[in-house]
Amino acid sequence: MIRHLISALKIISAFIALLFLAFVVINWGDEELKPEVAQALAWKAPANAFEDNGYLIVLGLEAPLETDAAIVGQKRLEAELARFAAIQKTHKETPALADNPAEIDAYIDWKDNQCDYQKQLNCVDFYLQQGAHKLAFVLLSQDRLTTRFAKIRQAKNYVEVMAPLLSAQFPKYQLLMQASELERIRAITHIAENQIDIGMEAYVNNAMFSRRLLRESNTLVSHMIAAAMMQRDTRILSELMTKYPKIATQYAAQLAPVVAPISAPEYNLNKAFRYECAMAYQLFDNLQYASANELTGSTNFLKNMAAKFGYSPNATNNAALVRCDARIKMTQSDAQSLDVAKAINLKAAEETMDVVNARLFTQKNPIGRILLGVAEPDYANYIERQHDLDGYLKMVKLQLTILADGTKKDKTIGIELLDPYTQKPMPYDVSTGVITFVGRQPSNTNLNKSNIYQVKL
Repeated sequence: MIRHLISALKIISAFIALLFLAFVVINWGDEELKPEVAQALAWKAPANAFEDNGYLIVLGLEAPLETDAAIVGQKRLEAELARFAAIQKTHKETPALADNPAEIDAYIDWKDNQCDYQKQLNCVDFYLQQGAHKLAFVLLSQDRLTTRFAKIRQAKNYVEVMAPLLSAQFPKYQLLMQASELERIRAITHIAENQIDIGMEAYVNNAMFSRRLLRESNTLVSHMIAAAMMQRDTRILSELMTKYPKIATQYAAQLAPVVAPISAPEYNLNKAFRYECAMAYQLFDNLQYASANELTGSTNFLKNMAAKFGYSPNATNNAALVRCDARIKMTQSDAQSLDVAKAINLKAAEETMDVVNARLFTQKNPIGRILLGVAEPDYANYIERQHDLDGYLKMVKLQLTILADGTKKDKTIGIELLDPYTQKPMPYDVSTGVITFVGRQPSNTNLNKSNIYQVKL
């Protein structure tokens, strides 16, 4: 009996060994890395990263008053670039360096004076109800931030430099949004005090910088920050024109660039999505240098060997490139064609995902396919936010056009504006003069975080 049991164990052991050998043979070798991936993996900082770059000031926005924010930002960027260079040698993504306490000085909290766009029916009215003296005090209390914001806008370049790492150190973009809001307050205050030229100059300069940020953004985070700033600019302009119609008649030419569409390629999410892809390429490439134990978190020999032999970094990145290209095509679609592009992207994801199934260990690169099967954000949502913003800009542009041409009394002109997704006229209420657009994504800048945009023509 014992002799038969030993024989059976030997047969089982031999069978397992043969299975493992077959697994190794199946997964032996890797694909040749596609040139597009190799180029992304060889990321380098732009040549003009340190040449009068407003982004350096953004990195140093928290620096104390007596400190040069650009110098602090330069030091932080140099440290981050050095960390990226070290990761290319060690292939281990270490955490970003902690901030130097000597280079941080918190700003005075003014949230009680700041309009909550989700709760306030009208932000222009919210600010004016506080009174000129209180608003002047708010602006004075934030002088360090507004001064630095002015220098950011005056810089010759604005180049966002972000190494493609999951642990990349982002600037305090919330401070940038607050600085932009302070300029809206400044503009509202001047316009209310009949210093319209000064107020409109402040408003237009601020709004055009938001557009510049959208054009120059290289990451998904900064792109969405810029889009949010633009939506606030657009809402404030609409409320200002409703309250002070003469703005539209006297400053139509200056305001035209502010409400121009953002459907041009220079504004789309192409660069932001490519950055997301580049982060994935770096991760998948560095995993080939990880130990078996690091890959599995286990001490099981067979499991660890399977992980090491079952991972092909080039094949994984080549498959990731296919998915990346499908996402990029979505950014090139207009709103009406987006659903078709989304379906193509979903099909590409399904073809490369191939998650755990009965054939997992009979197909090449099982670990890579598992990694590709990990859930990812719904990137189409970000594109829809962009199309929603574009639709809103067209609504406020129409408001500007109607108010600027005082001879047009027939407000049914509003029905000429088409929903970007359906190409049907946006609903227009003749009795109230309100035109409505139902976007696809909720917005932090809309009342009640709604996806519904309304403009009084």
